[in-house]
Amino acid sequence: GRSTKYGIGEPSLVLKDNLIYVYYTNADDTGSFTDLAIAQLNSTNQDTWPLNLQYKGHVIRRRVNLGEDSTDIKWCPQLQLFIGVTTINRFSSQTTVGVYQSLDQYGLQFQSTPYIGQRVQQGAHNIGISGSTSGWFYLENQNHFVSYTYQPDGSSCGN
Repeated sequence: GRSTKYGIGEPSLVLKDNLIYVYYTNADDTGSFTDLAIAQLNSTNQDTWPLNLQYKGHVIRRRVNLGEDSTDIKWCPQLQLFIGVTTINRFSSQTTVGVYQSLDQYGLQFQSTPYIGQRVQQGAHNIGISGSTSGWFYLENQNHFVSYTYQPDGSSCGN
């Protein structure tokens, strides 16, 4: 693709049912998306599983008109859904949090959900949500954190 487009990156990895879900940003001439690839994990491919990734397609179409940023995704076993956070109106004085949930336990389709909370710091971007080393978000027995980078003036990743 063109060098003016982001390309592919910003992965979120989730291990569930011996499957590794790799969610990642894909921004090119066709649009801006969160895509998914999945690999089966077993005793013979623990070091080589990336060679077995199977592309599943676009799971989130980022709302570029809203200045939507990359999405960090986790599995929530209590809800039996994948959840994700993003920033809306990134790099602006109107920055806020966007929330997604999967439509099923397989994480192949997502819908945006209401976020009820305060705006974040001006210029926020690249948000993430805490989880386990397996990419799980437990509703109980865990402190939950949302973190992001911010740059008050301009659309820069900061100095």
